[in-house]
Amino acid sequence: NDVRLEKMLHPVERTSVNGEELTGDSYIQASARHRFEMEDASKVMNAGEGFLPLRLDSGSTLLIAKSQVRDVRVTLANMSQPDWTVGVPTPVEIQLKDGVVLDGKLCIESMTGRMRVLDYLNRATDRFLPLYREDGLVLVSFAQIVHVRQMVDATT
Repeated sequence: NDVRLEKMLHPVERTSVNGEELTGDSYIQASARHRFEMEDASKVMNAGEGFLPLRLDSGSTLLIAKSQVRDVRVTLANMSQPDWTVGVPTPVEIQLKDGVVLDGKLCIESMTGRMRVLDYLNRATDRFLPLYREDGLVLVSFAQIVHVRQMVDATT
C-alpha cells in the first residue's frame, strides 16, 4: 500500500554552516498533520528527521543535513501566519560561530509569570530558534549560536 501525502512548495533561503547560501523550495504538507495546525518551515526544520529535501531553482533536489544548516530564512510573504502575535516580542542580537550577527525579536510566551530570555532559551527543545524580523522569519540553529544579547526596545 503506497500512501503519498500531497506536498506544497514553500520558498526559503538556507545558509549552511560553511556559509554556502541556497535558495529553493522546501516541501510542506498541504493539509494539517495535526488537527489544528498547518505545517510550516519551523515545523519542518524542527522535526526529528535528520535530512530534508530542498528543490533548487534549477529544478534539481538536494537532500540537506539539518545539522549542517546555520539558518533558514522565510520572507514575510511566504509565512503561513504571523506567529509574532503570540508572546512578548523581545529584541535580541544573536552572534553565530562564523561571526555573523543577526538581530530580531524572540516572541516569549510566559507559562508562569514573567519569563526572561535566559529562561526561554534554556527551556527550548527545538533544533532551530525562531527569530522574527520585519522582513520575515529566520530559523537559527541553536548549535551555531555563540551568544544572545537582549537589546533595549526603543518602542516601549
